[in-house]
Amino acid sequence: MDAGNTSVDLIVCLDANFQLKRNRDRDQRQEYKGQARSLDPEVTLPRTIFLSESQIRVWEERVEAVRPSRPKSGDKRKAKEMETTEADLMDGGRATEIEPGMNLPNATYDACRDSFIAADGDQIKASSTFFDSTGVMAMLCHHDRPLLLANLKTAGEKQFYAFVLISALMNSLPGHWRVGILYNIGCQLHRTLQKWDFMPQFFHRLVFAVSIFHAYGHQWACQLWYHPRKAELWGLSDGEGCERFWSEAPKVNPRSQGHWGVLHGLTRHLIVEYIHEMKQAGMGKWLRDQVHRANERLNEALAVVDACPHQLDLDGLLAQFKEQREFQTKSVDRQSRTKGTWAIEQILALEGALESQRGILVMLSKELGGLVRDDSVGGQSLHKEWKERRENIAKKIKALRLQDRTSADRLASLKKDKWINLQLNIRVLQDQLLKKLHARKFELANLECAHTSQAMGMSFVIVKVWISETNRNEDQKTKAHVEKAVKHRAPGIDVTLNKYNALRKDMLRERGKNGVKRDAYVPPELSIEGLYKLDVDQDIWQNADMADFEGGKVPLWLSDTEVQDGIRAAQEVKSCQEELFRCEREHSNLRLWLLNDYEAV
Repeated sequence: MDAGNTSVDLIVCLDANFQLKRNRDRDQRQEYKGQARSLDPEVTLPRTIFLSESQIRVWEERVEAVRPSRPKSGDKRKAKEMETTEADLMDGGRATEIEPGMNLPNATYDACRDSFIAADGDQIKASSTFFDSTGVMAMLCHHDRPLLLANLKTAGEKQFYAFVLISALMNSLPGHWRVGILYNIGCQLHRTLQKWDFMPQFFHRLVFAVSIFHAYGHQWACQLWYHPRKAELWGLSDGEGCERFWSEAPKVNPRSQGHWGVLHGLTRHLIVEYIHEMKQAGMGKWLRDQVHRANERLNEALAVVDACPHQLDLDGLLAQFKEQREFQTKSVDRQSRTKGTWAIEQILALEGALESQRGILVMLSKELGGLVRDDSVGGQSLHKEWKERRENIAKKIKALRLQDRTSADRLASLKKDKWINLQLNIRVLQDQLLKKLHARKFELANLECAHTSQAMGMSFVIVKVWISETNRNEDQKTKAHVEKAVKHRAPGIDVTLNKYNALRKDMLRERGKNGVKRDAYVPPELSIEGLYKLDVDQDIWQNADMADFEGGKVPLWLSDTEVQDGIRAAQEVKSCQEELFRCEREHSNLRLWLLNDYEAV
C-alpha cells in the first residue's frame, strides 16, 4: 500500500453467497435425462453482468499453473471435495521476515489466514458433488450497486474468482484509475498478488483493505494497516455492501432450475429489479444522506480533537498513531508460556560458555608465558568469539526488557520473579480471551448464515416442498447447535475476563516493589460492556508486549486514554474529509449525468 498515494477513483467490495446454488442434473427434458451436467437451452439477457465460464476458466488455469493447490491430508474423499480457500496460494516465509512490498511480517499474514481457515475452511460451503453451481460471488461499488457477478463451481471461495472479477473491472476502466478493494481477506489478496505477480499490469493501481465486519478475525497488526477506519483513502466505506445486497435483493432459490435458467433468473431478479427499482432512482437521496452523515460525524470528531491534552492537534494525533503502528507491527517472536524462563536459561547457558572460554584464554596465556595477543591468529579468533558472545548475551538481556532491575549474576533468581510471571501470564490470558471471543463471533456468523438460508429457502414458492422442508430442518438443527455453543462459551469468557482483571490488579500492586518502576506499563482493564463486539477500538487490542520504550517512558498513545480517544477522533476526521471530497466529485458527476440525460430525451 503506497503511502504516497492517498486517493482512489473507485471503491469496490467483494463477497460470495453460497445460498444461491443449483442442484446437479435437474434438467427435465426427456432426451437429456440421466446425462451428467446437462444444460438447458442457452437464454441470456443482453444486460447481464455475469462473467462467462470461459473467462473464469482462464483464471483458474492460470492460477493452477503458477501455484497448484494442495489437497489436505487425511480423508482422501474429503480432501478432494474440500477446496482450500485462503491458503491455496500461500507459502509462508520466515515468520519474522517482512517481504518486499508488504507492511507486516509473514507471521501476521499467516495468523490472519489461519484464523479464517479455522473459522470456515473445515466446512464444505457447498458440495460440488451435489451442486453444479455452488454460489455467486459479487463485486459492488460503494453505492451498493452490483458491477460484476461470477458463478461459482467449487466447494470453497477460491481466490481465482476474486482475480477474474478484479481483472474484468480493471479492463473496463481508464488506464490511470486507482481502485480500492474491500474483501474479508483483503490482506491475503494483497499478499498473493504481490508474491505471485498475477496482475503486473494492474497491481500498482490496486489498494486492499478488509471489510469492517470481518476485521475482528484479523490480527491487530493487520487491522492497523488494512482496517478501513485505520488506513487512509477509504472515507466511510465499510466493505459490507455485498451483505446488504444479498439481504435487500429479492430472495431467489434457483436450486431446481437449469443452468441458463438460473443465470436468467438471477440477472432478472438481482440486477434489473434491484438496480432500477431500489437504487438508481434514489441516488440523489443517497448522496444527500451521505453528506449529512459525514458532516455530523466530522463535527463530533473535531470537538474531541480540539479537547485533546498535551497540545496535540490533528497532525500530532495522526503522528502518534503512526508511531503506534510502527511499534505494534514490527517483527516479534512468537509468544510462549515459558518464554521468560527459557530466555533466562539460554542467557545462563551462554554465560557458562563464556566463563569456560575465559578459562581457556587464561590457560593459554599461562602456557605461552603471557597474555594471548589479540593480533595473533589464534588469539584474534578467540577474542573475536569471546566478544561476539558477550554482545549476544547483552542483546538477550535487553530483549527481556528488565531495564535496570537486574544484571547477569541475578538472572537465575528471576526465573521465579513475580513481575515477569505476571507479565507472561496476563499475555496468555489476553490471547485466550481473544480466541474465545473470536470463536463466539464466528459461531454467531454461522447462526446468521443459517437464518439467511432458512429465509431464502422459504421465499421461493416454486421449489418443491420436500426440498424446502429438508433445508428448513437442517437449518433449524444448525441454529440450535450454534445457539447451544454460544451459550456454552459465554461463562468461559466471563471466567477468563475475571482472571485477566484480577492479574492486572496484582500487577498494579507490584509496581514500585523489588526494583519495578512505579510507572511500569500495565495493560488496560477490560469490561464486558462492548467486549463481545470486538470492535477495532476495543482496549483488548491494545497489545504493547510490555516493551522497553525509548528513554524508558511509555508513549502517550499507550498510556493516556484521552490521547487514544483523540487518535480515534483524528482518524474519524480524516475519514469524513475523504468521504466529503468523494461526495463532492460524485455530486458534480450526477449533475452532469442528469443534464446529459435531460438533453437526450
